[in-house]
Amino acid sequence: MHQLGYWAGQIVRNGVPYFSNIPGTTTDGLKALSASLAASGGVTLYHVENTTPEAEKYSMKGVEVVDFGNDELIPAASVSQQATC
Repeated sequence: MHQLGYWAGQIVRNGVPYFSNIPGTTTDGLKALSASLAASGGVTLYHVENTTPEAEKYSMKGVEVVDFGNDELIPAASVSQQATC
């Protein structure tokens, strides 16, 4: 999760991202997502579909959609490893 958060934080900066299709979210995973979003972009609030209480209140019409996959995972992982060394 921290790799997703690091990558998304750089894109969103201080906006409010909405995540969908995140399999197996756990409390620890959401904590890692929160920390990495804040560290890489300054995000203080985010929503996760079917997980966070207010996520269903917002319409996704007209929002920018970006996909996080293997191509994004590798660069995010290398940067997060450098930061922990």
